[in-house]
Amino acid sequence: MISVRSARQRRGGCPSHGVVTVAAISWLYILSVLPFTARGFVQVLHYTSIPSSFYLFQMELLFLNLFCNPLIYTYTCATFRHFLCLLLSRNLPSPTAALPRALSGLLAGAAQV
Repeated sequence: MISVRSARQRRGGCPSHGVVTVAAISWLYILSVLPFTARGFVQVLHYTSIPSSFYLFQMELLFLNLFCNPLIYTYTCATFRHFLCLLLSRNLPSPTAALPRALSGLLAGAAQV
């Protein structure tokens, strides 16, 4: 009974970080897809032609969504932040360093066929 009370006291009525993360990602997705939905309704109902700048605006919102997702996860999720710090702190070889070895393996396999 003590652990239940202490858990309720620690929580304090605030939503957990998982709920905040999912809510932020969901709202960001809805805002980035909203112009596509609006364009679909306009095209189906044939109200007017859509200016070309609107297509650019749609793409910018999608790229903004792709850019902000990792930032939201890093800000709200401690395990993701810890994983990202571990990943970035390692001395990882660059992907292009392994490319010659992979190509030589492919070329050797193609020569045998």
